[in-house]
Amino acid sequence: MLNKLGFIIIKILSYSPIFRITDDRLFGEVRKEFTDKENIRISLFSINIGDRIIHFFTYRFSDKKFKPFYILSLSKVHPFPNLKDINKSYDEYKDELSKISQEKYLTHKETLMYKISQIEAVKNKTFNKFLAYISIIAFILPLFSAQFTKLYSIEKSYQKIFVFYVIYLFINLICFIYKFIKVQGINRVTFRSIRRSPEPLMEFVLLLYYEWKTLTQESTFQVTIIKNIEKYMTAIIIWCIAFISIYNLDQYISENYHLNHKPMHVQNTNSNFIHLKDSNSLKEFLKDNNQQLDQIKEGLLENKYVKVVVLSDNQNNNYKKLLEFLHTYNINDIEIIEINDNTFSNFGIILLEEGE
Repeated sequence: MLNKLGFIIIKILSYSPIFRITDDRLFGEVRKEFTDKENIRISLFSINIGDRIIHFFTYRFSDKKFKPFYILSLSKVHPFPNLKDINKSYDEYKDELSKISQEKYLTHKETLMYKISQIEAVKNKTFNKFLAYISIIAFILPLFSAQFTKLYSIEKSYQKIFVFYVIYLFINLICFIYKFIKVQGINRVTFRSIRRSPEPLMEFVLLLYYEWKTLTQESTFQVTIIKNIEKYMTAIIIWCIAFISIYNLDQYISENYHLNHKPMHVQNTNSNFIHLKDSNSLKEFLKDNNQQLDQIKEGLLENKYVKVVVLSDNQNNNYKKLLEFLHTYNINDIEIIEINDNTFSNFGIILLEEGE
């Protein structure tokens, strides 16, 4: 067993893709009361893709073998269907029934029917959870849809990390949702076998036993998938809350910075506001704003302006190209001030002209 500090360190590393520490028996997780040193796997790099964990340069203490590449499948941890175990258990129970009286069959029948009803209740709860998670996903996705079309324009590192990690979480989430949908029940004993049996009551009890065993496996597998769906749903929610907090803090700092660096009022000057249209390509941008850009270029070259203020949301395709244009024709070293505001659409340029 692991001590408290050791467990905390291993628990943190179990979520890290680099130098990851996992337990194969728990499909990559670690638990203090279950995980011990012998069953720990250490990987230089590891990533989850749906119901598989891909390990690179990995070592497991119980195997005492180093592997450059290893894939752990959920089916190895929770095999479904495991017909070999079910059939073995069925044969053993059949031998047991052959040694008891028919009066006891009724007790076995009632007990098995009760067990089956309990498992069906668990399966129904699991399915209701699944539907609830689908509804939550249907609510969350539209919140990101507007941003997906602007992925190419993201510049800040923390925003890129957020987007890539959210995409990674959604890929795993969708994989487990698909896995849940594809879960199929095991073929069970048919009614024909009861009709043709010389001991129909015994055959019916055996049918119930087989049904109980198969439903137990099916329910356990579905619960395992739901637990993984819950894990990724929780990660998405936590990650979104963290991103919103960091984003708002960044915006607050940025807004305060611009408030403290507002362009100073210049006496005896006239201001001129020019609005530029953004376009999908640089060619269209230059064509749509040809007259306005010529006016700005002429003013810069002839030193008509004392200051140029550029307003933009910093998400436009041609924002950097516009700044390059201004700096290219700014041969007189006129002050160029950039003000980014997410509420502003396209570009706006305020030109402070010299007064008489």
